[in-house]
Amino acid sequence: MLDEPMRSLAARLPGAERGVLVVPEFSGPIGVADMVALVDPREELSLRLEAGIPPVLNLTLATVAAAVSAKRTTTLAAIGNSLQMSERQVSGYVRSLEAQGVIEASGSGFRRHPRLRPVGRLFAFEAKVSEWRKASHQAVRYASWSDAVAIVLLTVPRDSTDMLAAARRLRIGVAHGDRWLVQPNLPRRRESFTGARLVASERIVATAF
Repeated sequence: MLDEPMRSLAARLPGAERGVLVVPEFSGPIGVADMVALVDPREELSLRLEAGIPPVLNLTLATVAAAVSAKRTTTLAAIGNSLQMSERQVSGYVRSLEAQGVIEASGSGFRRHPRLRPVGRLFAFEAKVSEWRKASHQAVRYASWSDAVAIVLLTVPRDSTDMLAAARRLRIGVAHGDRWLVQPNLPRRRESFTGARLVASERIVATAF
């Protein structure tokens, strides 16, 4: 019952006029979102596919890859320090990533392939009939791998004060059907990202690879 309202909301996200890819029942690194919308993905998705690098779907490998800069050399020690891993641990993951073409040797360290990064901006939706607290709890989990999140409700409380205050505190959007009650905050593109965010993007890449 909320599928079409979610699609309508996705079509009106900031930047959606440049294109939006909608994926229902999306299995993220943590939890399954009822729907995700990838805003303005076309150019970056095309460049990512042209790179010919197999999708990085392992969370640990993606976390190591995210710790390697695409613009400057990152040493094994620096990767280990940022992830609280030993150089020996990091070395094994780095060899695997290097073999896949995700990173390459550069001077005294490594650099990530410039096209290996999240494509577009990812927005996750959680739909519920009326259980806004449960929906909010799940949406917050999705925030670990998406750029922004929202809950979509079929019915809302007669007194929505607590619900709207919680949404603003948690920085999540709230919609009643296809009408926003709390506008989502979809940030600008980020230069840094987590391994979980990369895996979520790579799962979308994998469907087109």
